Amino acid sequence: KLQFLYLIAPCGPQLHTRMELRELALADPDGAASCAVATPGGVLCAHDGAIVTARAATGETQRAVLSEPNEHVTCMAVARSGEPRLWVGLRSGAVKVYSITADAPSTCRAECLGHSAPVTCIVSHGRRVYTGSADKCVFEWHADTMDLARTLPKQRGAVVAAAVGGTVLCTA
Repeated sequence: KLQFLYLIAPCGPQLHTRMELRELALADPDGAASCAVATPGGVLCAHDGAIVTARAATGETQRAVLSEPNEHVTCMAVARSGEPRLWVGLRSGAVKVYSITADAPSTCRAECLGHSAPVTCIVSHGRRVYTGSADKCVFEWHADTMDLARTLPKQRGAVVAAAVGGTVLCTA
């Protein structure tokens, strides 16, 4: 089961946000979720070659098979520049970009190629999306057009994490 905290709108005179711990029952209880990302209405969770959408308010789940059976989702991020899109990193090194409709992934908009090893992290910042990989590369993509903007200088080792703060991109 995947556990997540559900934030409930501020309540009472103090306007504190109440939280509830919710669980998402996955189709294969022995399988592990590889990653998850929050949307305004719930959680998207990569599990067993599919993306499972869990509606936070109701706990209702919907399963969407987004990749080939042998493709493994390694990371995800939601880019909200214009139309919200789900960027999905794969073990193959590809990145697939999906439209999000009603907090669930729908149409595949693009397949972004370039990494030669598993994509390990994706971070969205404004009109840019950054992908990091075990190939030591970080790519900067246009969030709207899904085109490669540039390749950043090669890192010393595999890129396992990335974060953006203001004008600084940090990788580890």
